Parts: sequence; structure tokens; C-alpha cells
Amino acid sequence: MRGAFSSAQRAPAPRAPLPSIGRRRAARAPRPLPPPPRAAQPQQQPKQHQPQQHREPQIMQIESISEDDESAAPPPGVRDPFAHIVPYAPYGIRRDPNKLVVFAIPPASLHSPLDDVLRCPDIRHLPRLAPRPNPLLLRHKDLGCVFDGDRVALNVVSYAAAAHAGAGAPQQPGGGDDGGGGAGSFAAEAVAGPEGEVEDAVAAAAAAARAVPVAAAAAAAAAAVRAAPAAAAAATEAAEEAGQHVLRARHGHYVELPPLPCQQAGGCRVVVPLPTFAMRAGVRDTVYFAPEKVTAAIVTTGGIVPGMNDVVSAMVQRLGMYGVPEGQILGIRYGFEGFYSRSHTPQHLSPRCMDTLHLSGGSCLGSSSPLPRADEASLRLRRDAVAQRLRDWGINVLLVVGGEGGTALSADLARWCALEELDCAVVCVPKSIDNDFLLLDRSIGFDTAVEQAQRALIAAKTEASSALRGIGLVKLFGRRSGFLTMQAALASGVVDVCLIPEVKIDVDLLLSHMRRLLEEKGHAVVCVAEGAGQDLLYKPGEPRPMDEAGNPVLRDIGARLRSLFKSGALGEVDLKVIEPKHLVEATPSGASDHVLAKTLGHHAVDAAFAGFTGVVCGVVNGHHCLLPAPVVTQSYKTVHPGGRAYNRLRTTTGQPF
Repeated sequence: MRGAFSSAQRAPAPRAPLPSIGRRRAARAPRPLPPPPRAAQPQQQPKQHQPQQHREPQIMQIESISEDDESAAPPPGVRDPFAHIVPYAPYGIRRDPNKLVVFAIPPASLHSPLDDVLRCPDIRHLPRLAPRPNPLLLRHKDLGCVFDGDRVALNVVSYAAAAHAGAGAPQQPGGGDDGGGGAGSFAAEAVAGPEGEVEDAVAAAAAAARAVPVAAAAAAAAAAVRAAPAAAAAATEAAEEAGQHVLRARHGHYVELPPLPCQQAGGCRVVVPLPTFAMRAGVRDTVYFAPEKVTAAIVTTGGIVPGMNDVVSAMVQRLGMYGVPEGQILGIRYGFEGFYSRSHTPQHLSPRCMDTLHLSGGSCLGSSSPLPRADEASLRLRRDAVAQRLRDWGINVLLVVGGEGGTALSADLARWCALEELDCAVVCVPKSIDNDFLLLDRSIGFDTAVEQAQRALIAAKTEASSALRGIGLVKLFGRRSGFLTMQAALASGVVDVCLIPEVKIDVDLLLSHMRRLLEEKGHAVVCVAEGAGQDLLYKPGEPRPMDEAGNPVLRDIGARLRSLFKSGALGEVDLKVIEPKHLVEATPSGASDHVLAKTLGHHAVDAAFAGFTGVVCGVVNGHHCLLPAPVVTQSYKTVHPGGRAYNRLRTTTGQPF
């Protein structure tokens, strides 16, 4: 397997390691991407299929595409495939730490119009692309295919019990069992859809619902149901006349509420409306790229997570199944830096060498942080350098495995290619060890990270219970979202206190609870996310610095808790501190992540061949779908402190906060 990613010398045997691009460039006249010899395919490809020759771009000679980073107007006569996404992503493609977006999603029902769909941008209109039968389906007739008319419901929990449907009472919504806060049990949660992060938005959403005549009719119907059966029938008729669908269930009436308009919901939370459906992911019967003309590049960006190699392996194998020649599948080294750095030459990838790649952790291509955002001029310069390399190397399929930064940059590159009418499809597979992508059920690597974090918590339990007044303190990932910490605490069953970024830490209440635990049990296990308690580490009004990637710099909450527990407020304690961060992120993926990563890798290649660009592949409500990248990167998903998942955690641990 090592030979697939090394710069070994050329050998005549068919299964010899492929030479690196840098070695080929030194041996012949300078060319951007001369294909290596293909012993298994001796017949040469026609010249028009070879990438065009261009000069090597110098980064300092490349001018920025526009002075404004994201608001560049398309040239006259050029269609912007991202124009229809603006209402669904009003805050751009990069997360703003000062805004938390929640979605208002109409619940899917038999009455939902199928054209109310979150359409994905595409480049099918470009003159160099033409529809043709999918060669994959010709080779594998039993594979099955999906169509652009196939739909995935973004909000499948459609109805609320009439006892809770009154918009006047701001009920605290439940949230999903997965911890992401699913579309909820109460009517007020229709404002949040599958994300469930409503908290202080519920009151404003209920007020808006009362202002809508249709919603008022539904609320009147619900109130009448509680009042008298005769009045309920009359109110039901009024609601039906107002356009509401009222279902009669076995144990009562269920009233469907209308979607709410986009509004500022109070504080930093903003409600954004979304359509009812998303487009389904999978193999299309029609493709827009000829496999023999495709030059594909694969990039892994950001921090490593379990399953990255699985995605790379799946992508390379899927490209081979479509018929892309081996010499035209490139692995970009060390993230997007491999595009503009002369010290990192791309490597040829072969499906023959992917058999055991998924058994190792990390990234075989190397990974680095996305382009820095602190300096906008530098960002545009490097972004344009990457875009110029796409043009010079003849890359028309770019597959990215990245976090929020890599996904945002992918959307940026996709729009640039579309406005320049460059036939390059950019598709991203989102990865996040925090599981904080909007709308998505889970990201690759999350389940494996929970399993590894659980082992650290069980070890902390053993250490703490074996010591006199022992405390086991485990610090895990979770910059702004506490999904990993919460799920690991639930899975282990040994945690006494779980601290996440979404819930402020009351120091007095924490110490009081810890004293009670030490008196009753003789030990305690504390699990904390790295982003928890940041308000304790900054003075009021103190500005919080940002790193080069645009994320807030976190101060060490573990050190603060250590000093707090050792301050004497708990008496004599034996403190054991475990920080398994690198153990969690560097481990090979587990069974569920193997399946998820392979499936998403296949879907990414399928979406690129189908002509989609600037999209991500993910799982929503258990179904694989395609989503525009700006929609899922404009904010981040958080644990709802009033949801069922966090309440289940409190019940399990017994903590009072």
C-alpha cells in the first residue's frame, strides 16, 4: 500500500508503484500533469483527451478575482448556479460565531408540493458538458439509480398533539433522540425543524405564529379541542377553510402548523426558512462527464478524524468503476496547500492499491488547516491560486473531505469555476468530530470518536474509584458543540458530571454537587468539552481572539477545573487527568463509520458525474441526500439544553445543571 503514495522509480511490471508527478516533471519537458504509463492499458488515449499544457502559475503573479470576497457579480450572460441559494444561506458560506442559524422547515405530508425542494447548484448548462448514459449502470445493471425528482424530507415529524398545538404557550421543545434535537413533539418546534436549537426562539416563533391568520386558525382549533367537542368541530372546519390539514388520530386531533417566516428570533439566533425536501443522493442514469476525459483530484483538509482514509479509498474505487484511467486520479498532498506549494507534489492514486487503506487511521494524503481567514487579501490570493491550478491541470472533478473550513472553501471554488464557465464539479464529504454540521444526522468519524472517548471515561472511572476521594477528569473535543462529550458520557454510564459549551458552568453548584458525590460515593468522574466554561476564563467585556482559521481561541478549561478541584474547596482529593484527544482522532474507524464513509465517498463521485457542484453529501433523517454547501456551513449545530437528549443525560448522571 505504501507504494501507492510514494515516489518510487518506474518499473515495467503492471502492479509497480506509480511515479509521482514531481519525478515525471523532472524527467521530461515541463508539463502540468503528464499521465504515467499504463501497462494494463497499452492503447494511448486520443490527444484531445489529454489535459492542456499551460505554464506553471506563480502565486504572487495571480491577481484576485474580485475585490469583494463573496459578492462578485457574475459576468453578463453567465448564469450563477448559486443564486437561488441566497435566501437559504443569508449569512454566507463561513460560520459567524456571533450568529446561530436555525431552520424553519415545513413538515412533509401527503399535501406537500414536490417542487418545494432545496435544489443543488449544477454546471450542466456549460457547453462542453453533454448528457450521456451512465457507464456505471451499463456495467452493473443491478446497481439501481435515483432521479432528480427523488426527494428526502428534511422534517419528517409532521404533527403535534392538539394539547400542545396552541401557539400561545411557548412549550419547551423536545429534540431528537440523536442529540441533535429532531423535529419536535410540540407545535412550537416547527420553527427549528430537525435541528431543534430553539431555546429562546420559541417565544418569538409562537408570537409570529399568532400573527399569521392560518396559524391563528390552527391554534383556535387546538384550543377548541381542549374546550368542547362541538366547538372543536366548528374550529376544525375553520382551520380547514384556512388551508390547514387536520388529521384525526386514534387518541385525538393533530394539527399541522404552517412554516414561519424568516425573522430575528432574539439574541444571536436567526430563523431561516428552508423548503420541505432535499435532493436524494445516488447514481443517476445520466452523467455529464465522459470518464476517459475526467481528471479527478482528491483533497483532505482540516484535522484528522476516523474514516478519512475510508472516504479516499471509496472515491478512488468509485472513479475506477466509472472508467476513469488510473493516471488521471490525483491525490493532493496536505490539503489545499498542495495546490500552490511546490514542495508538495500530487500523487497518482490507483484503485488497485486501495484494498487495505481503510484499515489505517489519519489521512494517507496528509491534511492541513484550510486557507487562513484572518487576512482577506491573502485568502483571496491563495484561493485564486488553487482555482488557477484547477484550470492549468485540467481538473474537472474536485472531491474534498473537509470540515467547516474545507467545505466553505469548496463552495467558494465551485462558484468561481461556475462563473468562469470552467467545467469543474466540486463536491465535498463533510467530516466533523464534533458532529456540528447543520441538518446532518452525523458526520464521518463521530461514532468511532464516541467509542474511543468512552474507553477513556471507563479508564477514568477505574482510576478514580481506586483512589481515596479520587476524581477522574477527562477533557474531550467540543469547541462549540457538546455532542461528542454528551454521547460519550451516555455511552459509558460512569460519568457523574458532564460539562458542554451550550450550558454555562455554575461554580458554586458544581462544587456543591462534587462534595455530595465524594461523600456518598467516595469518587467522581467529570467529563468536559474543550469549549465549555469559556465565560469563566475571560473577563467581562474582554475581546476573544480568533485564530488564523477564523475560530475563537479556546483557553484551557481543564486547567481551570484542576485548580478549582485542588483549591481546597473539596478537601483532600486525588485528581487524575486524562486528555485522549489524539487517541480519539487518530484511531481507525469503526464498523458504522466504515459503512458511512464508503457510502458518502461513492455519493460524492456520483454527484460530480451528474453535474452537481458546490454540494455536500450527508445523511438527513436516515436518508442520504445532497445539500448546497453554503446552507450547512453558515452556522453550526448545538445541543439543545432543554431537549430530550440533554435531559436524558441529566437523568443518567444525576447532575443538577
